[in-house]
Amino acid sequence: KIKIKQFQKDPTTKCKAFNELRQLCTDETSKQMVAKTILPLWPAMYNHTWDQNDPSVRAEMNKTLLFFVPIWGKSITQHLKKFIRFWLVYQFDPSKEVFYFYFYF
Repeated sequence: KIKIKQFQKDPTTKCKAFNELRQLCTDETSKQMVAKTILPLWPAMYNHTWDQNDPSVRAEMNKTLLFFVPIWGKSITQHLKKFIRFWLVYQFDPSKEVFYFYFYF
């Protein structure tokens, strides 16, 4: 359901999808389950939304990334090469709210 929302065209739906994804993780067991489920899908979602014109979508995507990286730990390394080039592009984003997340990542 969230993945379908993720591939919609309007920015509001995409922002809501990222918020719903973070809200699914209410306790530690659901956090681990969702994190393991979403990890193989994350590079495709990240690569699909990296070129959004709306900075709020990019900011929500990066909030979600920062939320899941500590949970994924070292298991993210096998997926890093699939989306690292877009992550590097975001480090030079003109939007302050997007750049903020890369300063603390």
